[in-house]
Amino acid sequence: MAFRASNILPSKAYEAAKSNAWYIKTRSDYFIATAAAGNIGYDFLRTVRQELVNAETSLNTAAGVTGIVAYAKIQEDDALYDVATEFSAMLATIDGAIAWIDANVPTSVTAAAPSAWAGLDTLILTTFTPAQTAAFRTELQKVSDAVS
Repeated sequence: MAFRASNILPSKAYEAAKSNAWYIKTRSDYFIATAAAGNIGYDFLRTVRQELVNAETSLNTAAGVTGIVAYAKIQEDDALYDVATEFSAMLATIDGAIAWIDANVPTSVTAAAPSAWAGLDTLILTTFTPAQTAAFRTELQKVSDAVS
């Protein structure tokens, strides 16, 4: 009989999934607070979208590890908790937030004139007010609420 080392994959993948889920929850909370506090620009929205895509990719990679669901069920030790269903629901909220950005962020923008470029952090002057980001924040809240 051989030394059993292959079971490290589900444990590491589940640990990574939990870590990534918690990270995107805390980042979503930060994004919500920032967008509620004042105007945000395209660079901010690009950062949010990229972090959501990165989280979704990492979580999907973890989900593809053989044995992770069985391992997660053992770790959670809760007969009423369906880890696969909750995981899928969390991924759906992330996908929903990405889809919201793709469908609702306008592509026509006001760019800074070349004479004003010196000292600017961004060349796109168009920003979005907290009122304009209310639905966006709702999508991010779904992401945050899907992780406990």
